[in-house]
Amino acid sequence: MGNRFVEGDNLNTSRKISSYTLVNSALQYRNDEWTTDIRVDNLFDKDYISASFYSDFGNGYYSGTGTRVRMDVSYRF
Repeated sequence: MGNRFVEGDNLNTSRKISSYTLVNSALQYRNDEWTTDIRVDNLFDKDYISASFYSDFGNGYYSGTGTRVRMDVSYRF
């Protein structure tokens, strides 16, 4: 995501939020009726701002999610 202004800063008076790049990865394995999926989001545990909000009293920021791993196993019958 590229540099952007804080949400709600319609006059673009605040500093821009720095850009960032996230790396995600996913693998899937199938064997007959079995399927296994594994997904890793934010592989390198990058710190980033996922949402921000403008206020005359000070801007608010929400940090992004760190590394997250998800695995699914399914059987089809």
